[in-house]
Amino acid sequence: MIENLMDKPSDQSARRWLDEVSRSTVLNPRVSANWIRLARTQALEVVSRNGDATESENFYLLHGSKTFAIRTPRNSPARRLIQQMLSTFEFVDR
Repeated sequence: MIENLMDKPSDQSARRWLDEVSRSTVLNPRVSANWIRLARTQALEVVSRNGDATESENFYLLHGSKTFAIRTPRNSPARRLIQQMLSTFEFVDR
């Protein structure tokens, strides 16, 4: 799932904003958080533990001031396909 979240305030750095958004949009316990590159930009990858003991991967990234979250199940049989799709993800301005 891809969600368009609130726009980044102009007075916050990208790292600080994405960290705040990641903490406020998913309240489940964090397993890990790593800065990565996705869609040719800096992104925050957060793995969270769900109530049923499964894990979710949430990717937070910016395009200009627009904030996006990409949410995927971590232990899905389609994990390789999801990773392949994410590796080709990019923004196209039209």
